[in-house]
Amino acid sequence: MDAIARGLEREKAEVEEIYAEDEGELIVVVGTNKLDRTNARGSQELALLVAGGRQLGGIEEWTGVKKIREACEDFGKHDPANFAATITRMVDSFSFKGKGRSREVKIKRPGIERLKGLVGNLLGSDS
Repeated sequence: MDAIARGLEREKAEVEEIYAEDEGELIVVVGTNKLDRTNARGSQELALLVAGGRQLGGIEEWTGVKKIREACEDFGKHDPANFAATITRMVDSFSFKGKGRSREVKIKRPGIERLKGLVGNLLGSDS
């Protein structure tokens, strides 16, 4: 959590309103009602939260799209017919490697900035 807080330029207590650790796994714990109501935008927000948290936290350099899909399913934002295209549209935020179910993403600087803004919105602050 400390590394994520540093990467997001936030206090650890704020980060703990967004993320938690469950059996050694980083999970997103923000309320579903705080995410965008549409599946596409909600999936993109979760993609930023999942990949950004895992990468800023030093868990991994590349995040499998499978992890993002699982979070989207958990939050009721998964649209199987459009999921791959929704994530692929995030070329401004992510670098991509691999294909199909083995595809992975790496957050880029603009993605980190977008994640910082998203976290600010989720916490109800602009900073």
